[in-house]
Amino acid sequence: LIVCDPGDLHTKKGRKTDFLDGQRLAKKLSQNDLKVVYHDDSFFYDLRRVVNSYRSLTWDMAALKCRYRALYRSVGLKSKTGTFYSDLSQLEKFEKPTDLQVGQSIFVQLSCLENEKKNYKEYFEKIIKKEKKIKALTTIPGISTIRACTIAAAVCSPERFENKYKFWSYSMLIRHKIQSGGKMYGSKKVRARADLKDVFMGAAETVLK
Repeated sequence: LIVCDPGDLHTKKGRKTDFLDGQRLAKKLSQNDLKVVYHDDSFFYDLRRVVNSYRSLTWDMAALKCRYRALYRSVGLKSKTGTFYSDLSQLEKFEKPTDLQVGQSIFVQLSCLENEKKNYKEYFEKIIKKEKKIKALTTIPGISTIRACTIAAAVCSPERFENKYKFWSYSMLIRHKIQSGGKMYGSKKVRARADLKDVFMGAAETVLK
């Protein structure tokens, strides 16, 4: 069984159907041109599910917060920082019942997601206590408990990288040069782990602050 990179199927323009995808896969397989991707059945790979779920939750929270602020702006109300998302008294500023109903709905959703976020953090803290490898990552400046779990879940086995440059590429921290005939034509981003890029960029910002 060869687990290949599905991104290679969309390199060509034109129609996209399951039948055409099957033909392209069969052709690449006959030419020994399938790019094998890494898979792991260890605990760290299972941890990736939890980390991805946590990231989805944070994205949902960010979207709800934007909608909440937009609701206040739409009626000419200021949205102060700090305890704005947890202060229930802010809803008293709405004059129309419809605006109040929408505001209350978003506020309740944010409260529920905030509680779930706390549950995830407690889970990650338990993981840190059990896994010494992940706990070691937290000794790096800027790497918190959640960031350490994110790195461990994405990397799984550091030994699979030939060198640090391969890992930098996997973490989307570099750009690949476009060169032909000895001439440079710019650079392009690598399609890899955006979550690792977010972790390392966030850690750098934390250290700088």
